[in-house]
Amino acid sequence: MLRLEGVSSSYGSAEVLKGISLEVDEGEFVCVLGANGAGKTTLLRTISGLMRHRRGSITFLGKDISGAGSDAVVKMGIVHVPEGRQIFPDMTVIENLEMGAYSRRDRQGITEDLERVFTLFPRLRERHKQTGGSMSGGEQQMLAIGRGLMARPKVFLLDEPSLGLAPLVVEHIYDVIFDIHKQGTTILLVEQNAPLALDVANRGYILASGRILHSGSAAELAADEAVQRAYLGV
Repeated sequence: MLRLEGVSSSYGSAEVLKGISLEVDEGEFVCVLGANGAGKTTLLRTISGLMRHRRGSITFLGKDISGAGSDAVVKMGIVHVPEGRQIFPDMTVIENLEMGAYSRRDRQGITEDLERVFTLFPRLRERHKQTGGSMSGGEQQMLAIGRGLMARPKVFLLDEPSLGLAPLVVEHIYDVIFDIHKQGTTILLVEQNAPLALDVANRGYILASGRILHSGSAAELAADEAVQRAYLGV
């Protein structure tokens, strides 16, 4: 469904991604693990068109999307929930969610998707008139995911959804992410919390210094001694 081949991306003269090749099949839940500075966020920004890569190719559903801008990528069905949530703090919950559907014109479908988001996150229904910036970090993460769902993703790119959240909130967020996947959405997840990611994903990649070091099923990675030492605290 999504394939990167030899993708390199840079910030100025500093190369961050160094020939990345990976793929995500339809219906999969794939995680990318790595320490701070490994290039995980740059990877998602490159896929979603927020950054232009210097070399390599990105294909989605068999079509080369290497030169596509972020707005075109969203319309194709690749939706990115960024690290740090990045909601609109002065807009209400409803306004934030409607912004997720800015490129859509199917009013009935938008109404149905709002109800889906409120069913997944009842707290957002309770706070629908509240401004995003006045909510807790966990509620803002729910809002960021809900806003992404309003674009009807075919592939959902999630960047560190557990970052800075209390354990019980993280558990709830991941229960919902798992439900979204079971409902048919393909997911590419970036996480520092390796045990959590490997518990929910089908397959994973280990990213270090802009290169893929290991890949395999979640069970294979969890059993790998090098991965255990570096990422699982064993």
